[in-house]
Amino acid sequence: MVSILTAAALLSLGVLVFSQPTGVNIHLKLSPSGEDMAISYDAWLHDRLPNDGIWLATVNQPHVTLYLTLFDESNLTALQNR
Repeated sequence: MVSILTAAALLSLGVLVFSQPTGVNIHLKLSPSGEDMAISYDAWLHDRLPNDGIWLATVNQPHVTLYLTLFDESNLTALQNR
């Protein structure tokens, strides 16, 4: 059995080769009604926090982000083409 330190050293040297998952941020666009709702909430927030730097009606795209979703690298091309 390989110790954790030995495995870490071997990985850093590239001796052990595994298919490493890759972290990807996925941005999902909202439906038209969801986008309208986000823009209306953004206007409400601007009344209370005028310097928040988020401009959903004019600059930024309302979306949901799945941060650092892990995918096997062999599946990334298929994911990008979907």
